[in-house]
Amino acid sequence: MIRRHILLSAYCFLAFLPSAHGADNSADNRLTIPDVCSIDAPGKGWAWKPVKEFDPAKGGAYVCSAEGKAGKVFLTIDTRKYESDKDRIGALKAAFNALHIQLQSLGCTDIKGKRPNITAPIAGDVDYFVFGKKSAGSSVYFAAHTIFKEHTFQVQAVAPSLEQAQKLEEVEKTLK
Repeated sequence: MIRRHILLSAYCFLAFLPSAHGADNSADNRLTIPDVCSIDAPGKGWAWKPVKEFDPAKGGAYVCSAEGKAGKVFLTIDTRKYESDKDRIGALKAAFNALHIQLQSLGCTDIKGKRPNITAPIAGDVDYFVFGKKSAGSSVYFAAHTIFKEHTFQVQAVAPSLEQAQKLEEVEKTLK
């Protein structure tokens, strides 16, 4: 489970595909995956694109960005429904560790953050963040939410400041 979760999360940070087959993001920059979910973009000029199209057996991953604006938002969809606290704790640990690994792969050091709350009972929406410093002195911040519904959703935002990352990841409130 953890390996699959880390791999799917890692897709979010790789190059993404230019077309959006299967997902409708034409109305008000809202990403809609029929019978799965819909989520707003952070604002005007922001657009969702697929990293890995949703597959009912494998899940999917999407990135939202805007030309000339700092930061990105990622949506990862795991098709499994985690109902037990044990399963949710495993998913949260995997998601947090994936962000930590991503910062390491970007060359960041002094990695810190707020871990997700893994004290039972586990809520349906759990937030956390992680950040690190690059060798040039700049920082990279990830703010994230794991949302447990019929599918498990990761909404993650990356930006040069925690305030920017948290503002971008507020789109999690629009996930339906």
